[in-house]
Amino acid sequence: RDRAQKWRTLYNPANGYLHTRDRDGTFLADVRVGSARHYTEGSAAQYVWTIHFNMRGLFDLLGGNEKVIPRLDHFFTRINGPDSSEYAYIGNEHNTAVPWAYVFAGQPWKTQALVRRIHAELFYNRPGGLPGNDDAGSLSSAYIFSSLGMFPAIPGVAGFALNTPLFSGAEISLGDGRVIRVKTTGPQDAVYVQTASLNGKPWTSAWLPWSELAAG
Repeated sequence: RDRAQKWRTLYNPANGYLHTRDRDGTFLADVRVGSARHYTEGSAAQYVWTIHFNMRGLFDLLGGNEKVIPRLDHFFTRINGPDSSEYAYIGNEHNTAVPWAYVFAGQPWKTQALVRRIHAELFYNRPGGLPGNDDAGSLSSAYIFSSLGMFPAIPGVAGFALNTPLFSGAEISLGDGRVIRVKTTGPQDAVYVQTASLNGKPWTSAWLPWSELAAG
């Protein structure tokens, strides 16, 4: 748990990104925000959002929600740029969960609109209908989770960040007779969640712990 927070040592307060350091601890001078040099299949702009296990800590370093939200808005101007880009790269794993960052920044409706846009623009049922290399099913599973309206946005934490389901109804079998049922009402093309309920009771959080679903 302590080692997982070592990402802070790569944070460069001079520009608000995670940068490579030299042997003596100085930040490399030739790191550019939109360049894939010094990164694996991505850029500084894409990798800064990958601290999914401590979004609050990241957001605080970046200046709080009021600074983070405009940066996310700019980042998602394009949603599947190449690895050498200052914009999102949804077609590669390091950016798959980033659309749910808005949930942790207090604006879940932006996640809802963005995920619906990703569905419409990047996934389709014909050859080439995945926005990148599926890599053992990563993009397919992201599409399935997000189409159900729940996404495991924090690695190692049993729960889901919520978004608008794509379908009017879905059933998830838990394998022992128990079933999770997802049902939506209203127009099928609706983008935003107006209200939600869990087992008939109002649910007002954009985070749903697995413990609330484990019994079906």
